[in-house]
Amino acid sequence: MAPLSVRAIRLLNLAAAGWTAAWFALAAVVAVEAHPFGRLLSVLLGVAVGLIPTAPLLALWLPLQLAWRRDRLAVARAVRLWDGEPELDEFLAERALMHLSYEELRTLADGRLDIFEARGRLREAELHRLGLDR
Repeated sequence: MAPLSVRAIRLLNLAAAGWTAAWFALAAVVAVEAHPFGRLLSVLLGVAVGLIPTAPLLALWLPLQLAWRRDRLAVARAVRLWDGEPELDEFLAERALMHLSYEELRTLADGRLDIFEARGRLREAELHRLGLDR
């Protein structure tokens, strides 16, 4: 199964938001016309319907965000402590090779046969990808 495109994910998010809004509206209408116990029940139902599609997305998104932030902070700390060390440059160049697309790597290689000749450019590309530009 092919991964979903960004456009498809946005459409799914929009559909989920519309679905949630419709259920919230329905719960509000029922709450207005119901007696006190029914009003409380319908409000709770509306909140539950709003949280049901949101909770799994949050459960997927939050760990990814925390891992990204932890990784970014670790690289920032390494750059702050060991900037200019050849081993760090090699490490960042290897990370760039793992994360950048083929087209980006071809652009960085700039006609060189050995991509590692462009270590400095790979290092900068990896720092840029992590948002750690100097």
